Amino acid sequence: MPSLNVAFMHARQSSLSIRGLGNNPASDGLEGSAGIYLDNVYLGRPGMAVFDLLDIEQLELLRGPQGTLFGKNTTAGVLNIGTRKPSFTAEGGVSTSIGEDGYVQNQGSFSGPLSETLAGRLSAYRTRENG
Repeated sequence: MPSLNVAFMHARQSSLSIRGLGNNPASDGLEGSAGIYLDNVYLGRPGMAVFDLLDIEQLELLRGPQGTLFGKNTTAGVLNIGTRKPSFTAEGGVSTSIGEDGYVQNQGSFSGPLSETLAGRLSAYRTRENG
């Protein structure tokens, strides 16, 4: 995405900036000016979005002040992440990754009807490493 810069050292020192404005990874006490939303829920720190996200349907980068739609901490813009909705058609998938030092990652996602009028989606992952 043009004009988006994401830096990740670890969960406490991660930053998101849009057009050079954003979060300061050097200070936990300062709130950023680039908001991150996951399914319309505000994530107060960039590190809250640093995990494996399964079933991503849409990524939106909204540049410029977004205070009218999203509230405070959005003067630089918003990264809006949307996940897939449950479906009434049964679907699913599983993947496994294996690497060095005992690295094993399992991911799975399943969706389908729970009743005539209710559908659900379950996504899970697990990562293990000995190193």
